[in-house]
Amino acid sequence: MRFEDTITRSIEEHLARVELPTVDVAAVRRSGRRRRLTTTAAASVAVLAVLAGGFALATGGSDLAGSELPPAELPAMDFDDGLRAYYDDINGQLHMGGQVFALSDVPNLDTSSWATPHGVAYVDDGDVRLLTEEGKSRLLTSEGGAPGGNGDAFGAVVFDAATERLAWLTRRGEEVFLVEHEFHDAARESQVWTEVPCEGRGCEMLMVAGYDRGTAFVRRLDRDETLVFDDQGSLVATLAGFAVADARNGVVIGEGVLPAGDPLGKGWRFAAAQGPESLLTFDGAYEVYWSSTLRSTDGEAPLRLDVPAKGTEFLNLDSDGSVLVAVSSARGPQRYFDCEVPSGSCEAIGTLERTSGDPIFLGNDM
Repeated sequence: MRFEDTITRSIEEHLARVELPTVDVAAVRRSGRRRRLTTTAAASVAVLAVLAGGFALATGGSDLAGSELPPAELPAMDFDDGLRAYYDDINGQLHMGGQVFALSDVPNLDTSSWATPHGVAYVDDGDVRLLTEEGKSRLLTSEGGAPGGNGDAFGAVVFDAATERLAWLTRRGEEVFLVEHEFHDAARESQVWTEVPCEGRGCEMLMVAGYDRGTAFVRRLDRDETLVFDDQGSLVATLAGFAVADARNGVVIGEGVLPAGDPLGKGWRFAAAQGPESLLTFDGAYEVYWSSTLRSTDGEAPLRLDVPAKGTEFLNLDSDGSVLVAVSSARGPQRYFDCEVPSGSCEAIGTLERTSGDPIFLGNDM
């Protein structure tokens, strides 16, 4: 038996003898405290610790789950200029990172996925996976790492470029948790789990609408309201009458009544969104909507992207902060461009020979 196998077996036998503490959820709710679960992957050791009101679990391996699922034989991709990902749904293909492959090779890559510098994060049968530049798909939800199991992830996965974190929602029984996954380095990643207050059908009507500087904005879809969790996982504000669409660089856009005062403290600014699908450029200065003329969020002049084509425009943000633009016309192909912010210069990145159907970007159904 290899030395590594001996160590792994010893750790597993030791952990099997450890009785995991339980949490009285009702008592936690009554006291107003949050249950937080943290899972960390690091340097071939496993340690179990009990924290105040939660758990911490460190597991071995170079990534959180320690497992990779090769899709079909996917080619290596190049993410240096962003993912540049868009669909050819008629032919069942995805263009990404300079390569083209069948959508069936990686099931569930859809408009709820999120392009990040680390790859594409997406939900696959209740698990969250990351499709990397090397063409491999690996678990971000650890295999039984969190006490009680991982639950079922749902909705969109959202990336915070400022902190290198992902956020998503997951169900565990009747409870819903906000999961925040942080990329520390190649050998260590961590997760923090925070319970989201909800009841009944309201627990199904939630989505992570924005994630910026470690602050998560969870929107209630059954009402115009947004719950705000800070970078420590604490519920710090409820924005009644305001449905957040996106948050970047301290700027929060949404629909409804703009919050009065400073509900999140200094350093945050609120602005009206043109629609629920609106996105923000990474600097928070411009709103990405249905036009290559990007409206300023502070009343300054708009940014006009130099798109060298005419037609109906569809837009999305890429993993490097540039804006992807697809131009569709009644007669002719769909043309795709990658446009820089704030220069507005655009580069042609692809053409689809088709005369029907809207362009579709990975991670956005705008």
